[in-house]
Amino acid sequence: MPIIPRTAVVIRNPRARNAPSEAVVLREALDHLVSIDWGVDIQTTTAAGHATELAQRAARQGVEVVIAVGGDGTINEVANGLLGSETSLAVLPAGTANVWAREAGVPFDIGRAMALVPHARRVRIDLGRIRSGERLDRRFLLMCGVGMDAEAVRRLHGGSWTKRWFGMGAYVGVAVNVMTRFQPMDTRIVVDDVTLEGPMLQLVAGNTRLYGGVARITAGARADDGLLDLCTFSGPGLLHRAAMAFRAARGGLDARNGAGIDYVRGARIEVETEWPLPVQIDGEYLCETPIRLSLDPLSVNVLIAPEPNVLLTRG
Repeated sequence: MPIIPRTAVVIRNPRARNAPSEAVVLREALDHLVSIDWGVDIQTTTAAGHATELAQRAARQGVEVVIAVGGDGTINEVANGLLGSETSLAVLPAGTANVWAREAGVPFDIGRAMALVPHARRVRIDLGRIRSGERLDRRFLLMCGVGMDAEAVRRLHGGSWTKRWFGMGAYVGVAVNVMTRFQPMDTRIVVDDVTLEGPMLQLVAGNTRLYGGVARITAGARADDGLLDLCTFSGPGLLHRAAMAFRAARGGLDARNGAGIDYVRGARIEVETEWPLPVQIDGEYLCETPIRLSLDPLSVNVLIAPEPNVLLTRG
């Protein structure tokens, strides 16, 4: 079905931490786009997974742009719904970390973010793919985490009021508690033809660079190269773990950062652990290990700031 020119569906998650009211979205989004002859429909989600259904419907109808109003979890749902279509994903950041908005150069101010949409750069990027068992098959835009971070996310799972009130502080408090208690677990990871084995505290497979909006754990990742960047680390004590966290926050991790870190790239990753470990994608708890990761190359259109972007192989 051909794309209908200048049409947009705004998908708003009212439970996002900084979710604007429908009246604000109408004023800042609908009025602006309508003033330049766009057709706009605003839809509000009612449950988990609803954003995916709404995005799929918009794509089937040939809508040009779906604008996700929410955090990275909402954006993840919309991206899953737009998989393989010609409809483009735009965002109005309203979540806790807003990692994708930072990567895409989208302003946090809703008015400025909306003004970007008609002038944005349209690019096609990869989506990560995670499978577990026979039924679970999901995509992720940013990254997949296994271990300490996923345990922290799992503890906050369902506690939307905690994130809404305390934001990143909610994650930090839980993460510090997990980091002091989490024990390394024997893990087998196969990346294409490379096998990594040993005790592991944390694994991050990144389609993008930023982690939590600040750390560059997978600093070499590109979102259009058909590869995932995998960083794993372990440490014998709390000081070693804290040092790795500090290095990640300052400039990213790679094998040059010293003992306890492995950094590799590949198109297919399999993770098996001694017993099930929690798994999160794009900051939302999903499942437990074992998992299989891969990519759907260049499978979704996104709207980003027009300036050159290091997340892309062509800038």
